[in-house]
Amino acid sequence: MQITIPDSLRLQSRATSIGFASVEEYVRHLVEEDLGSPGNSEENNKIEEQIPYEDWKKLFDPFVATLEPGNPNADSSRESIYAERMAQLNRHADSH
Repeated sequence: MQITIPDSLRLQSRATSIGFASVEEYVRHLVEEDLGSPGNSEENNKIEEQIPYEDWKKLFDPFVATLEPGNPNADSSRESIYAERMAQLNRHADSH
């Protein structure tokens, strides 16, 4: 297979700055790296073909139920979120 990439000073500069003798070597390295990565295989990119949605959901929902909430020490009540704003409004109302 042959691929033509337009000449690019930026691409050439990038390739040589990280130690490749040519853009061709750099691109070959990128492609080989991508093909060799376990997370980038064609099979992993087609997760929807590996397990039907209904089965996935049956596995996913119990998993989500085991997760702890974000930060148990965080006070995310309306009063805490808007406390500063309410204090400003109260000061404004008191001054009039």
